[in-house]
Amino acid sequence: MADAGSEKRRIMLGELLEHIEVAQEVASGLARESPEYAAMAEAVCRVMDMVSMACELEAYGDDPESAE
Repeated sequence: MADAGSEKRRIMLGELLEHIEVAQEVASGLARESPEYAAMAEAVCRVMDMVSMACELEAYGDDPESAE
């Protein structure tokens, strides 16, 4: 059953990553047009990094909860 849960997490992380990539494109475009959106674009970039790291950890089978 752990394999099914792991597969579900991989799918969900992949879908989240796709949504964040679109959000990053939108935020970057807004920041180019209006500098006041630069902080939002930076925040989206940090979230993108975190989700990417979670995808990598999941792909390699590292369980961040087991480190606690």
